Amino acid sequence: MKKLLKIVIPVVVIAIVGYLWLASTDTFTSGGVTEGHIAVSFMFDPGNTVELEYPYNNQKSVFAITKSISEEKSWPFIFEDYGEMGILITQIRYKINGDNNKYWQYEVKGETPMVGVTEYFLEAGDKLEWKFKESEL
Repeated sequence: MKKLLKIVIPVVVIAIVGYLWLASTDTFTSGGVTEGHIAVSFMFDPGNTVELEYPYNNQKSVFAITKSISEEKSWPFIFEDYGEMGILITQIRYKINGDNNKYWQYEVKGETPMVGVTEYFLEAGDKLEWKFKESEL
C-alpha cells in the first residue's frame, strides 16, 4: 500500500502542476475570449444562442467570417448579391429571412453598423452578434 501511495501521490501532484501551468499559458482578454480571437454569437431564438470564438483576421469581412463559420458547422448559408447595394444574408442554419417577419441582423459591440457585411472588418476584441429578429430600421 505504501509503495502504491509513493507512486500515486507524485503522479497526481505532477498532473495538477501540469494542468495549472497549461491553464496559465492561455492569455484571455477582458471579455473572456482567447487572445487572437473574436467572440461570435448567433441568436436563433431567445434562449437558443450559439456562442463561439473565431481566429481574428483583419483581412476577413463580417461576411467572410460568417460564411466560414457556417461552413465549419455545416449550417445552410444563403445570401443574395444586390450588386452595388451589397450582399444580404438570407439564411443561417434553419432561420430564413421573412419567417415570422424576422430577419438576420448583425451587431458589433452592441451596435448595428450602417454598412453591409462585405464592408465591415472587425477589430481585435470586437464581438460579432448575429440576431434573427424583427427589423428595428
